[in-house]
Amino acid sequence: MRRARDEQWLPMFRRAVGYLHPHRRSLVIGLIAAVGVSVFYTFSVSSIVPVLKIIFAEHETLVDWMHRAETQRRLGVTIAADLPDDPRGLTVVDIRPSSPSAALVHGGDRIVALGERAGSAYELGERLAGYDGEEIDRSRVVGIDGGERETALRLRPHRWWWPAVVRGAQLLPVGRSPHDRFNALLVVMIAVLVISTLGAVCRFANEGLVAIAVQRAMHDLRTALAHHTLRLPMPWHSTQPPGDTLSRFAQDIGAGCFAHFNFIPVGRGLKMVSGDGATDPPVPAPSQKASLS
Repeated sequence: MRRARDEQWLPMFRRAVGYLHPHRRSLVIGLIAAVGVSVFYTFSVSSIVPVLKIIFAEHETLVDWMHRAETQRRLGVTIAADLPDDPRGLTVVDIRPSSPSAALVHGGDRIVALGERAGSAYELGERLAGYDGEEIDRSRVVGIDGGERETALRLRPHRWWWPAVVRGAQLLPVGRSPHDRFNALLVVMIAVLVISTLGAVCRFANEGLVAIAVQRAMHDLRTALAHHTLRLPMPWHSTQPPGDTLSRFAQDIGAGCFAHFNFIPVGRGLKMVSGDGATDPPVPAPSQKASLS
């Protein structure tokens, strides 16, 4: 029962795909290249615009922005963007209800030391972002009223890939001078050029290799159809319009059949290849158009 149901499931589709199987290497490589197209096009010029805004911020560099974003995630707080480095410490604008330190830090508080080590806002943000634990003991926080208290800050888990991302961002010029910003822009534009070129190469490989597999599959199918047609009885040839026979080769078996999965016309040719055409019912009267199927 199950075997009969499987044989009825898209029979022409499965038979047509069988002609692609000998050329599966080109087809698979072409499909992998399609994944490369989507990946490289994700990092196109439109996705670089936010990075350029960060690079040309007034005070923060790209690395500073990354430290601030990771600190906000791990501590569950909101920190003001693109502020000068405050030597007094890191000021918390607001704290989220889901923060692991919601009961320890409040909006308006200023973190002045982590593990008894004081630092500026940027220094403390860097240490919070890169800390590999989930709790920092002996941290000092100054409240809105000016009172200082010691607490243990709780953080969300550290992401293992974070150090590699920071090291990659540090390859860009991090200075704030016009010369350093121009160098950073130059590096970004070269990266965009390289990514766009790789995306174009992947797209060329995708379209070219898939087209090669489809064309070779059509060649195999037409060859099988030609071999079968030449071995059909002579009375069959005398009753078939030549244009109808040529139509099976030229139109029914076309690139669109494989590329767009329109296997109904291919099915007619497959029936003829398998010998069904030779066992068709008697040819109709000459006034009716005959077909190979």
